[in-house]
Amino acid sequence: MALITMAVHDTEENGRTKYTIETLFSLLKTVDFNKHRLIVIDNNSCNDTKQALKDFRYYFMEKNNFLFCNYEVITNDENLGTAKAVNKGIKKRKNKEYVIKMDNDVVHHNTGWVDEMEEAINRYPKFGILGCKRKDLEQRFDHETE
Repeated sequence: MALITMAVHDTEENGRTKYTIETLFSLLKTVDFNKHRLIVIDNNSCNDTKQALKDFRYYFMEKNNFLFCNYEVITNDENLGTAKAVNKGIKKRKNKEYVIKMDNDVVHHNTGWVDEMEEAINRYPKFGILGCKRKDLEQRFDHETE
């Protein structure tokens, strides 16, 4: 079982509401929420994002046929920053539940990616952190930084 935590700070100026919505719907398509949970921590986003987070609960429940929902939103009155916000979500971690920190501008296309991350942790329990690799980035040990 995994807990996916995602901090959100969308403003009218940064226009990130659309990315948050895309990310949420990609999670809905690719994650088995009968096994996993999602906690979104809203760092005082704009009204459009606040409404989108509320509306998403209905899509989530409809897709998963839940009376009890594995989707929660924690609302902050100010922008605490990503780390403090994500830590609020992590505090809700259940025993033996893995934690995945998610960004609100990442779209997943492959179902089962959370299960694959859990499998990797189980194979290599000394790993402290796993992340998703972007295919558009070159990642080599001898890669020079610009």
